[in-house]
Parts: sequence; structure tokens; C-alpha cells
Amino acid sequence: MNLSHSIDSLLFFVSQWAGVALPRILAALLGLIICILVLVRLWEQRSHYVNVFIWGLLGVLLVGMSLDTRILHGLGATSFLVRIRLLIGFMSVGVLLITLESIRRYRLQERYALVWVATAAVILASVCWPRALAVVASVFGLEYVTAVVVVFLVFMILAAFHVSLALSSFQDDRKQLAQRCSLLEARLRDLERGWKAAGLPQPPSEPVTEAPVPAAGFRRPERALVRLLRGTQLAAPLLIVATLLGALVVGWLAPGVMVGDEVTHYHILTHQAEVLPTPTYMASIPNGWGEPELRRYPHPHLWHYLGAMIYRWVPSARAIQFYHLLFLAQLLFVSFLLARDRGGVENRSAFLYVLALATMPALLMFGILLYQDVPVTAQLVTAFYLITRRRPFWATVAMMVALGMKVSAFVMVPPFLAMLAMVAWKSPAGSCPGASGGWLRVVRTTGWTLLSGLLMLSVMGGIQWSLKHYTQGAYYPFEQLSRRVANLSQPNETPPVAPVPEKPAPSVKSAVPGQAAPLAITVRDAYIEANHPGDLRDWRNWLIYGGVIIWPCLVLGLAGWCTGLRKAGGTPVGSAWPLWVGLWYCAGTAFQLWTAPDARFFLPGIPFLLLPFVEHASRLPRFKLLVSLLAAVAILQSVRVLDMTYQLRRVSPALQAAITYLKQKPVEPFRVFMYPEGHYRLFPCQHEWYLGYNLRNFWRADNTLRIRYLQRFKIGAIVVKKRLVAEADSNYTNLGIYPVRFVRDIDADPRFEKLFDNPEVAIYQVPEAATAGVSD
Repeated sequence: MNLSHSIDSLLFFVSQWAGVALPRILAALLGLIICILVLVRLWEQRSHYVNVFIWGLLGVLLVGMSLDTRILHGLGATSFLVRIRLLIGFMSVGVLLITLESIRRYRLQERYALVWVATAAVILASVCWPRALAVVASVFGLEYVTAVVVVFLVFMILAAFHVSLALSSFQDDRKQLAQRCSLLEARLRDLERGWKAAGLPQPPSEPVTEAPVPAAGFRRPERALVRLLRGTQLAAPLLIVATLLGALVVGWLAPGVMVGDEVTHYHILTHQAEVLPTPTYMASIPNGWGEPELRRYPHPHLWHYLGAMIYRWVPSARAIQFYHLLFLAQLLFVSFLLARDRGGVENRSAFLYVLALATMPALLMFGILLYQDVPVTAQLVTAFYLITRRRPFWATVAMMVALGMKVSAFVMVPPFLAMLAMVAWKSPAGSCPGASGGWLRVVRTTGWTLLSGLLMLSVMGGIQWSLKHYTQGAYYPFEQLSRRVANLSQPNETPPVAPVPEKPAPSVKSAVPGQAAPLAITVRDAYIEANHPGDLRDWRNWLIYGGVIIWPCLVLGLAGWCTGLRKAGGTPVGSAWPLWVGLWYCAGTAFQLWTAPDARFFLPGIPFLLLPFVEHASRLPRFKLLVSLLAAVAILQSVRVLDMTYQLRRVSPALQAAITYLKQKPVEPFRVFMYPEGHYRLFPCQHEWYLGYNLRNFWRADNTLRIRYLQRFKIGAIVVKKRLVAEADSNYTNLGIYPVRFVRDIDADPRFEKLFDNPEVAIYQVPEAATAGVSD
């Protein structure tokens, strides 16, 4: 049994017990932990170069094998001589590192070190360029390995000869030193006798002190290295830069907008660039079946307007991607500054805070996808950070920008004004514009609060006027306020009822024999007219969008809070205002979105909620080790999120093949039943999904009734995206999947002819009424 066969047997044994993905994930995690700990020890100068090299090489090897197991197979498939060369090469590098470490830490003289450096360098050169050694081997009739051993022995003999010369010189110097000491002692005795003969007083004898000899082989005392930067001050910005570079690469590799509403946002931006400076709320979306699709977006659109000015200058999708990533950079850097000003550098909490934010799936994904959630979060965090820096005017400007980007920023107005008033009241003289002391402090606090409120109210009034003038719509907070005022003024009026469709949906009471009648749609469910992929009523979305880092941070923060209370005698340390701001925003958003709590709408509250927990977690013992473990997990998580974002934007060859098939062989009627993703506009025909908001009834029905639904909406084919096929609950809550039961039914029904099939997409033809045996 050779080495390659042994490796294959080992991998097969592991895959049988633990599968394929889990061992690779564990190997990558272990390798990343080793690499991070090596970097920490190297930064603290608490490890030798040899240990750094060995452990670093092991960590890199584990990460490489997890990415591609062919590395391990390649090592096993190498020849005997190649493995010998690798072994000799690592040994020579080890000798070099040991020699350099001895020069740095121990009293190894350079002339001795030169011998070992030359030996290791020659052997390493023979490994890198084996043909040079082959010439020597051919002259003396030696094999490659024997020639390497001969070279090594020659240098060992030279080293031994050099040591012999050095010892001989040392013995000669020692003999001369002993002779000189004897002569000096004789002269001292003569001087003492002459001193006594002259009757002079004896000079006071000073105690002879011996210089301390360093232990451990004459080890040099370590010199304190005075650093201008702490580890957190360097690691956190590097982490931010790495995150931004990864997001930029993914965004530029897949610049096409393909995910949900980012298609609308991008085309509003491009249309806005055409009609500047007049604002527009319309998107003209090109498609593959005819005239461009027009969509209206009656919401604040400052993000679109600013991006349109850039697009007018540089008409490129990559330029818009770069513009969008600037908001992610703003959010991460301002979050770091906020944590730093609260003592996050000294207790390392700033690095963990930035790590949790930068690798959070929702923040990283929407930092690439063209949604306004990350930009508005960046403005809100900046606004509160500027308040803590006692810059009320610029904080108000940041808040005004947030209001102009997304309507959800309105929820932050009350805590912003309260925070502004509190800081203005507590600010000493000179730190905040205005006078301090007595009634002047009241005037200053009231003045800044009213001025900030009026400025924000003017922005909201401008948005209301623009929406009413250009879209005949209304600003949502004003609309809700006017509606509530009207309800209070007319309390006895019956609230309006949602209109009932004129043509009722087909009855499904007896569609499936032996199955219970469909559940009634409650008032709560009636508002859910579309699929929300980030619906937080599904517990899996808490993990998908929150990731696996923020939850340990919350648990560790609670543990640190309890530990801090016990140590401090019940007195908490630090200000808790970010916690209350985050709770206010999340509670207000949950109240407004109780029918469809989408995860991305809660994103602005996460940086505020997370900060106090991370600060309390920094009190725990071995916090540095905990951060290293979380950093390894965070790297794996961020790589997965970047890959998932790239796949969401990418049009795969399998999907492109399905689009090409429909172009070459169009179906009749030329409309498909398909879940609407961003690439719907690449199809040569229109699509339908919600079936007039009867999708739940469609899933519950049998195939005969489903055919009636499809024929009513003039659908000629069903496009099944196999990655979206999943089990559905009894209420069919998730409207973004193809239920497994539905796919099995149409696949087993001969009336649905399978026209196209590949690993990602299947296309079924909807039968005509005559062949299907159904009637209206």
C-alpha cells in the first residue's frame, strides 16, 4: 500500500462517518484558528520564528486542504524523490530560522552563524534547482539523495573545522589571559609590600560585584518594543479594508442586478440620471419580451439621486457598485470610531464589534446588493456618533440624509432628539455651541433641539411635497399620522374593508378527496400579498440573516454583564444609551411591520443593540482566545456570504440554457408560471406567480384545479427552479418556494409534458383545456 492509497482510504473512512462537507469545514476552522493565534503571538513577540513557521505552515495546509482536497491527493501522488526534496527543503528552512532566531535572541556570533546559514542556503538551493546538483552527482556517480547527504557532510566537516579553529584560538587567548593575570597579581603584591614598607594607610577596598549572567544559554534581555498602535487599532481597520475589498471584488465580478428590488432601484437610478435635475420615481426596466416594464417607487429616493449624479458622470454598473460600497465603508469605520471612543481599544471590544458587524450576513449582503438599508444605517450610526462628539449640527445633517434615503429612518427621530437634548444639557462650556449655566443652558438645549427638529421636519415636508407632486402619493409617516387623526376625529366610522375580487377563485373545497378544507385567511395573513425572503417569523431567517457570530456575542455579553455586576458590587460600567436606541428602533419597526417582519428592515438597530453586549463580553477571562475563535468562524461565514451573493447575481449556464430553449421553442400561451427573481427580465416571455393572490389555494388544489388556475391566467408553461423546491407547512406560509408535493404531482401527471430539464431548471407544458379534461 503506497501513500496515495493510504490517503484515499483515510478520506473515504472519514467521509463515511462524517460526510464530505463537515470535515472540510472543521479543517478550515482549525486551520484559521491556528493562523490567527500564530499572528497574535507574533504580534506580541511571544513566539519563536521556528514555532511561527511550523504552526503557520500547518494552519495554511489545513485551510488549503479544506478548499481543495486535491492538495492532499497531490502530495500523496508525488514521487519518492519529490517527497525527499520537500523534506530536505523544510529542514533547510528550519535551520535558517533557528540560526536567525539564535542571532536575535541568543549570543550567537555572526561568524558562527554564517557557517550554518551557508549550509542551509546551499542545501535549499539544491532542492530548488536539482539540476545543478545533478551535475555534481553525475561527475562522482552518485544518486540525488546521496549527493545531498555528501554536500551536507562536507559543510558539517567545514563547520567542525571552523569550530576547531575557534576553539584553538579560544584556548590560546585563554592561556595569554592567564599569563597576563599572573603578571598583574605579581605587580599588585609588589605594590602592597611597598605600601606597607612606607607606612601609608591601606586604601579602602571596594566590594567586587559580579555582573549578572543571563540564564538560558546567555539569552539577551528582551528590549521593550514601544508601539505607537495597539493591536485593535491595527487589526480593526485591516478587517474593514479586507471586508470592503471582498465586497468590491464580488460586486465587480457580478455587476448585473438580479436580486429582488435592487432591479427596481438600479433602473430608477439610471432613469434619474437621464432626467436630472428633475426628480423621478419611475423605473424603466428592459426585458426580453417587448416594451420596457415601468415601475413606480413612491418613497424617499436620495440614494437614487446621489447615485444618478455619479452615473451621469461614469455610466457604468461598476461605478454604482463602488458608490454603494462607500456607505458600507462609512458604516464600518464610524462604528469602529464609536466603539473606540467608549474604550474599545483598551479592552479589545472594538475589534469584536467590527468583526461581528463586518461579517454579519445581512449587512455584508445588502452592502453589495443595491438596497438602501446599509446606507441609511450608516447615516444613523454617524448621526449618533456625531452627537457623542458634541457636533449637533453635523449630526442633524446626517439624520436629514438618513430621512431622505429611507422612510424607516423616521423611527429614529424621537431617540435622536432626546439624545441631542441630553448631550446639549450635559455639555460643559465651550464643548457645544451656546452658553452654559442656569437658564442659558435651558435656552441652549431647547434651541438646538427645536432647530434640529425643524430641519428634519423640513426634509420630511420636502419629501411629502415631492411625492405628492410627482407620484400623487404621500410620505408614509404623514399618511399614517393623518389617518390616525381622522380616526380620532371620527371614532364611530367603520374602518374600510379590503375590496373583494370581482371574479372569485375556483373552489377548492373538494379539490383533494380526503383532505381537510383549506384554512381561512385571517386579517393578519390578508396583508401578506407577496413573498418576504427575510420573514423573521421563520426561525431559520434569524440564523440566515444574523449569522453565527452575533448570537455568541449576545450570550458572552450577558455573561460579562453578570460578571461585571458581581465584581463591581452591583454597579454597571459604561453608558447604555446604544441599547435603548436599538431597542426603540427594533420595537417601533416590529410594530409597523407586524404582518411581514423582514430582516433587513431591522438592520439599522443592530449596531446599537450589539455594542453594549460586546463591551460587557470583553470583561470575560481569556477574551483574547474567545476573539480568536470567533474570528475564525467569522472568516468562514463571510466567505460563504460573499459566495452566496455572487451566486444570487450570477446567471448560471443552466439557467441561461432554459432561457435559450424558451427563445427557440416558445410555448403557447407565451407566459410562464415562475418565481420572480431579478433574472425574470432575461426570459423571452412574461411570468406570473401570485395568481391574483390565490397562490396558497393553488398549492392546496389538485392538478385539475391547478390547470384551471393556469389557463385562467393564460400560462403556457411551468418553470421550476430546483434550488427553490422545499417542503411547505400546512398554511403555506412561505410563498417563495415550490412545494415538494406540487413538483411531484406535476412530474407524475402525464398531462404535464416535461419540455426541458437540467440540474437547475425544469420546464413543464401546461395542457390545453380539451386535452386536460377540464372545463370552466
